[in-house]
Amino acid sequence: MPDVPPAPSGGGGGGGGGRGIYGLGPAPSRTGRVTLGNLVALGAATRRVERVFSSTAGTGRLFRGGYVLVATAAGAVASVEFRVDGRRVKTEYAYPYTLGGASASEGPLSAWTGAPRGRDFTLQVLVRGKGGDVAEASWRLRAV
Repeated sequence: MPDVPPAPSGGGGGGGGGRGIYGLGPAPSRTGRVTLGNLVALGAATRRVERVFSSTAGTGRLFRGGYVLVATAAGAVASVEFRVDGRRVKTEYAYPYTLGGASASEGPLSAWTGAPRGRDFTLQVLVRGKGGDVAEASWRLRAV
């Protein structure tokens, strides 16, 4: 299966009763070397974690309904760059690092509308650290 169920939320963190913003779990560390974990898809309408994509899985599917994609970057992050098929589409400088619109104050979500339809595409996430370190991962996705 190309994606895995949402990870259980840990204690602490921001709003949402200890589940962090939008149910993403505690806010990530903002110190140390940068890391990049899974890609999380928040449902724009449901405002909750709908899918979690592992970077080692096969092609993941983004179903209709609209998603905000969240890069689970941690450490002393300077920027998080999102690329679709090698083309930069967005750069984020503050948590949460999203493709689509989300805010640390749990405001309204704006679904990402730039996914190519009807074909596989590669989403690459590049995390640059304040100390010059870099973490990156890629996912094969298909918007259906």
